[in-house]
Amino acid sequence: MHSNDPIEHPPETAQLDDPKATAILHAAFATFSLYGYRRSAMADIAKAAGISRAALYLHFKNKEDILRGMMQRYYQGAEIDFAAALGAPGVVMSQLQNGFAALSGETFRQLLNAPHGHELLDVKAEAGPVVAEGEAALARVLAQYLRDAEAAGRISLDLIGADADAAAGVMMQAYKGLKQDGPSYEVFCEKRDQLARIYAAALMR
Repeated sequence: MHSNDPIEHPPETAQLDDPKATAILHAAFATFSLYGYRRSAMADIAKAAGISRAALYLHFKNKEDILRGMMQRYYQGAEIDFAAALGAPGVVMSQLQNGFAALSGETFRQLLNAPHGHELLDVKAEAGPVVAEGEAALARVLAQYLRDAEAAGRISLDLIGADADAAAGVMMQAYKGLKQDGPSYEVFCEKRDQLARIYAAALMR
C-alpha cells in the first residue's frame, strides 16, 4: 500500500524484552506517524517490519493491540526517565524543566513533525487503561518529587494551596494541554519550559 520510505525508530522504545516485538513496535510507530493510524493496515506494519502478516499476528492480534503495546512501552520508559530527571542535582526550576523535557524527547519530536503524528496523539486514548495507568504513574512520580522537595524546605505547596497529589495532577494536565493545538516541536518546547518556570516560581515565591 505504501512506499518503502526510510523510517526513524523511536529511541524511547529501545529497551524491550522481546527483540521481535521491539522491531514491530518501531515499524508501527513509523507507519502510523507517516501514513496515519486509521489508514494504516496490519499489512503495512508487517511490510515495514520486514516480516509476513502471519508472523506479525503471532505477536499482536490487531492494530489496537499494537497501539496498546506502544503506549505501554512508552510509559514504562517515561516513568523511569521522568524520575531520573527530577531527581538529578539542580535547582527546582531546572529539575522541572528537565523532567518535562524527559517526557518529550526524540520520539515526541518525530511525532509532532511527522505528517500524521498528531493523529497518533489523538488516538492514543483508544489504548484505554494503559494510558490511564501510565498518566497516573507519571503523576505519582511528580507528586513524590514535590513531597521530597517540600520536606527539604526547597518549595512550599501552601503557596499554591494544594497538596502534592493535587498539584501534580494539575501540573500534568497543563503539560498535556500544551499539545492540543498541534504546535511545532520547537513551539511546544518553548511552552513546556515556560510552564516549568511558572510552576517553579509559584512554588518558591
